[in-house]
Amino acid sequence: MAGKTAELQASLTVFDFRWSIAVSGHALSKEFVAWNQNRVCPGCIKDDEEDLPGRAGNRAYSRLLWLPRFVRACPVHGRKLVETGVWNWQMGADFAARLRTARRSFDELQRASHELTATDHERYLVDRFQGGSPTGHWLDRFPLQLAAHLPKLVGFAQHPRSFVSADPSAPERAEVASEGFAILAGGEDAFRDVVLSLIKANYRPREEFCAKTILGNLSTELLGLQDHPGYADALSLIRETAADVVPVGPSDDFLGTSVPRRMHSLHTAAREFGLPYTLLRKAVEESGLAATGDFCGVVFPAAPLAEIAENLPGKTSRLESEITAHRQFLAEAVSGWETSTYQPKDFITLERAYIRLKVTPSVVEALIDDGYLYQARVPTKHRSFRIRARDVAEFQRIYISESELRHSRKFRNDFEAKISKLGLKPAIPSDSVGTNFYRIDQI
Repeated sequence: MAGKTAELQASLTVFDFRWSIAVSGHALSKEFVAWNQNRVCPGCIKDDEEDLPGRAGNRAYSRLLWLPRFVRACPVHGRKLVETGVWNWQMGADFAARLRTARRSFDELQRASHELTATDHERYLVDRFQGGSPTGHWLDRFPLQLAAHLPKLVGFAQHPRSFVSADPSAPERAEVASEGFAILAGGEDAFRDVVLSLIKANYRPREEFCAKTILGNLSTELLGLQDHPGYADALSLIRETAADVVPVGPSDDFLGTSVPRRMHSLHTAAREFGLPYTLLRKAVEESGLAATGDFCGVVFPAAPLAEIAENLPGKTSRLESEITAHRQFLAEAVSGWETSTYQPKDFITLERAYIRLKVTPSVVEALIDDGYLYQARVPTKHRSFRIRARDVAEFQRIYISESELRHSRKFRNDFEAKISKLGLKPAIPSDSVGTNFYRIDQI
């Protein structure tokens, strides 16, 4: 009896109020369904009226195949499915009555429909929807909706373009999906290659690894439907691919979950271990540790880089003190954020920092790299990095940039001569951070 019930449920079309539908055992969300059931093939309607028994005007019936939006053409007549307009809901399931009261006449529907050749991807989806046997395509492993959705995302990732129409059945979307379908015929390795190409094009080592920034629609659309059948498997495959080549770790909320760290960049390691970037970079260069992968030589296996960071040579007592203070700050910050004591005013953006210091963004980044300023991830909507405001204020109290010093009243004229007379030397030289900084207490 249980087997009979399952077989019956698989054959039903079930709508629910969470905007999803099960059609012949295929779960489809609202974006992939003509929810108003108002798409028809005029050729099928004409054939029904000519060939079926019953009263004229009451012989035609609706098809389940007209529901999925990824089906653009009738496989029988090779013509475009057209919309009748919004049905009169009072007609209920009476298709003939709904058709008679539709805003568009049957002649208008016939004129609107034209010859349309389905793509290989669309023929594949129609065959699966109608219960066809597996074709051996890699997409056979996924539910029907994802088999319709993933090729479009892959095609869009390969050839970014803006769509004139938001309609999922628009011709340009079908072309993009057809390209993606051909790519995914290469299997899992082909899909991984697409993910890797996006990472290589968009990954920046200094920035936080943000799935939306790097993967674009491939991540946002899959995440939006992550609770739908099959989507979690696709997201897991992306996570596994990314974790092998980029420095994503447990502290990164990457595609909805944390990922064990396999790779480190110098920037992520410097932040994690509370070290000045420049000092860590020098230690890595001296160790001979080779970068891995094809990502501009900035990514290293996590374990050996962590060992170098933990046993950093050349540590002075002053540096040890700074590292200890920074790690304590990070620990306190994490604890504070978890108890909602985070205050946005205590942290500023990179842009605000370089405005306060009256230098360029690259100078502020270099100051961060050399350990004069510290970045920390804050619990904002996008979990972005911020600079602690009091560190900037302390830096301003101790140092002044050459540019600002040149514009001061005391040094406005004959800057070099006055500096030489006073015997002033840059406390932070330009070859280190991009501009000279002098100690205020020496001026």
